[in-house]
Amino acid sequence: MTPTKEAWENIFALIDEQSKLGKVVIENDEGLFSMPIDKMCSQFADGILYDTNRLEEVTKTIKSERTVNDLAMAKIVRYLKKRVEDLETELAKYREKEE
Repeated sequence: MTPTKEAWENIFALIDEQSKLGKVVIENDEGLFSMPIDKMCSQFADGILYDTNRLEEVTKTIKSERTVNDLAMAKIVRYLKKRVEDLETELAKYREKEE
């Protein structure tokens, strides 16, 4: 069942409220829940994509107007996670040299 306009307004209000607290709202089989964004982002890319139902193998089964963009976002998340890991490694090496 598709949420009503009022239900969507309540969902968006919850998302805005949680965002101000540094949290992200996710929906799964059990409903909506929030978690700290730093905890979400500390996961491997697969964990982030799994929690947001954006793993490529899941996205390819949906075949909606969002599929192409969801697949693109999966690639972007993977790229950004790899880039962050690379930069953290470089930073650790730099700090090690300074000690």
